[in-house]
Amino acid sequence: MTGADPLLLSRLMKHLAAMGVITEHACDQYLPSNLSQALAHPKYADGFPCFAKGAMNAIYGLPEYLARINYRNPGSGLDSPFQFAYGTTKHWFEWAAENPPVLSQFGNHMSAYHQGRPSWMDPDFYPIEDNLLTGVDIKPHDVLLVDVGGSLGHDLEELLDKHPTIPGRLILQDLPAVIQQARNYNGRIEPMAHDFFSVQPVKGARVYYLHSVLHDWPDKDCKLILQRITAAMTPGHSKLLINENVVPDVGADWQITALDFMVMTLVKARERNQQDWRRLLESAGLRILKIWSHENGIESLIECELA
Repeated sequence: MTGADPLLLSRLMKHLAAMGVITEHACDQYLPSNLSQALAHPKYADGFPCFAKGAMNAIYGLPEYLARINYRNPGSGLDSPFQFAYGTTKHWFEWAAENPPVLSQFGNHMSAYHQGRPSWMDPDFYPIEDNLLTGVDIKPHDVLLVDVGGSLGHDLEELLDKHPTIPGRLILQDLPAVIQQARNYNGRIEPMAHDFFSVQPVKGARVYYLHSVLHDWPDKDCKLILQRITAAMTPGHSKLLINENVVPDVGADWQITALDFMVMTLVKARERNQQDWRRLLESAGLRILKIWSHENGIESLIECELA
């Protein structure tokens, strides 16, 4: 804030201290807090401008939009509060792709979104060795895992950090605009431009993985995404792992219910309960082996195979 008015700066700093963003050490003397240090890092800070520019108008306009449609449950991602508020006919992801700062900020937000949440890659969550590697001969040229719609590759990086000796190839797939932004790949992560609505080019991988993808799309679109994957799976070998929320029938956590309204507002999608997931996956030719979960359905892992 070079050149800022000293009085304005003093007022701003005092308010930030009052809100706990920074620590007041003495009169006009301040120290950073854990929060301010986190906000100095783009990975954590970018979520704020991303949603300020790409979501807040739709959130503010939600009451008027719902009144206009007579309080029906929204059903199409191309006629949502987002299109209503932003005066566009484009889907949120298409709109974001045409606004590079928002797309970049969203990628950073997604890399930070998972921090502090339960991770299926932890030893006490999902048994990777037993369920994915035991009894399967994964050679160096074999594809172990395809991260479909994997954004900047944060999940694959976490997997390698926690399981550095895991065998096989790791492929990151996302739209070309996203892949171009993710430049600092770990040497083992293979970037691949791919639209998950099109034919899956990687055949017979041990694992196809979707993290927070399907909650952005209504059932009809999700079924197509899943069918593209199932067409590439090898019976008896390939698995699909879906890392999403599973809404409890009773006592849902506020994080899930808030996110449910967010995806409804931006893309006319929703969070799903266990029955919703079973119905959707079975319609695409899959069966659920087990739903692994830690905290009230947050960041669950749905393990599937071909029916």
